[in-house]
Amino acid sequence: MKKLLLRLFLLALPFALYFGVFVAFDPADYFGVNGAVTADNSMVTRVKRFLEDPQDAVILGDSRMAHFDMALVEQVTGRPWSNLAFGGASMNESVDLLELALRTNPDIDTVVFEASFYTLREGDARNRTDAILTAVQNPVAYLFNFNYNADMLQNILENAKHWMDPSYIVGEATDTGHWTDADYVDENGAPLPYRRNLIEYAGTIAGVCEGYAVNEENLAAVAALAQVCEEKGIRLIYVMPPVDGAIREYVFDGLALWDDLAYIKQTLAATGARVLDFEYEPSVTFTEDQFYDGFHLDIVTGLPEYTRILFEEVMA
Repeated sequence: MKKLLLRLFLLALPFALYFGVFVAFDPADYFGVNGAVTADNSMVTRVKRFLEDPQDAVILGDSRMAHFDMALVEQVTGRPWSNLAFGGASMNESVDLLELALRTNPDIDTVVFEASFYTLREGDARNRTDAILTAVQNPVAYLFNFNYNADMLQNILENAKHWMDPSYIVGEATDTGHWTDADYVDENGAPLPYRRNLIEYAGTIAGVCEGYAVNEENLAAVAALAQVCEEKGIRLIYVMPPVDGAIREYVFDGLALWDDLAYIKQTLAATGARVLDFEYEPSVTFTEDQFYDGFHLDIVTGLPEYTRILFEEVMA
């Protein structure tokens, strides 16, 4: 009997050790014990927290809605929010998560929903909602998910860099830049029309959007949310997020997307819901130095101002 118990212990030991390492370095801090500074950005963590403590005001979208300083949002609006946006979220996922939110909390009264040309493009059929919910509701599934294990191993590497160089900050926000003169000239020293990384980013987005067409099915699903919210007495605000000048020139002009942008805005406005447009016909513009890249405002020089402007408008 003792030999059997010893064998079972030796068999279980590697799994127990791995579980301990996983919990200690899980960047989403799923089990709530390691205090990871990156946990707030995890799609699993955000959904899990909402299900545990759903607020009556919610935000949905991709990284452009995910990066808000939520303490500032609460300060501007005078109320707490649940942010269900996450980096790389597709329109299918945003729609599904809103439906989940409405089922979970019948007292929701305000929804801020991103509706960008980029997430409404034809061909983007990604939908990981079921996988996210499986991970949220099943700790074992989360523990043995390949992607979350890869994130954990990456976090170990991040911590190893910190141990070797204490000045390296684990989980440091990347959406802020420290630009030099070299970032504004080409390889021959001639001035560029936009900062180098903005031009490169616009090129990447143009490549993704080549042959652009509006995803009619997704646009119809987003527009249908207005009726659902109206029937439930919910204030729905669509947000078309800001883009920098390089995106406007190399993507909107270069791919002739202006009619598509107008069509998206007109379709959403026709629902009767509010549309806050910072993308097609922006009510407020931001300078090049306020953008980190073509889609994302710098978290120091641009995002705080945008946060105040947006949520003051939301509450107006």
